[in-house]
Amino acid sequence: MKIHFPTLSSQLLQSFVLFVSGVILAILPVQAELNTKFISPPFTPNASIIGTEGWEMLYGPDAPIYNDQGQALLIASPVSEATQPTVLDLKTGIKNTVYGEISTPTVQIKASFSIAFAKPYHFSGGLTFWLGGSVPAASPVQFGFDYGENGGLYCRAGEEKLTILKREEIAPLSPYSFTIIINRDNSTARATITGQKDDGSPFTYESPEISISNKYDLNAIDRGLYIFNNRPNQVESYIDSARVASGP
Repeated sequence: MKIHFPTLSSQLLQSFVLFVSGVILAILPVQAELNTKFISPPFTPNASIIGTEGWEMLYGPDAPIYNDQGQALLIASPVSEATQPTVLDLKTGIKNTVYGEISTPTVQIKASFSIAFAKPYHFSGGLTFWLGGSVPAASPVQFGFDYGENGGLYCRAGEEKLTILKREEIAPLSPYSFTIIINRDNSTARATITGQKDDGSPFTYESPEISISNKYDLNAIDRGLYIFNNRPNQVESYIDSARVASGP
């Protein structure tokens, strides 16, 4: 019997290939981490990220809206050219489901993004990250930027939604980093957000431990990371990176 682990370049994806008497019995993905920096390479400047490192459209070509791959575009960063010269300009919905089950009970989500938004403010919604399934309301964890009049940077764990930095205090085109740590053993989550306020002062937020109701399936966090900008005409979102992995 021979066991072989070929590596697939930048995707951090390995295939478990099992040979018995020269016959391939299985080819199984064993990646248990998603770690994308939206840079070139592996992504191509001024081209869609779809099809690279496992990124797919959230909605299929038959959907009436949010189905244009050209709305998930790698562009020159308008924010932090020195530290990250390119970013994802997202005006649609995308997903990544390649990382598979994360075996440890503690899971960490990281994302870094900048936003610019336009008045007037008529609707809620905006840039949303969540784990598990195509409907964010069913996810145990959701975070991002709410465009609405009473919105801002927020995090929801279970049924508890926290508005962490009000919209009028957000510095447009300034990077914000989110880290969410989920503990499956005790059904809790913690959130840390860093960046700066509109007045130029530094901003750091660390949440208390948030209990996640047992009505939410914590195993959903193994089913993929979803990102959606459903206000593309009002919210410009520039995403530096996205990561889902075992905790520290």
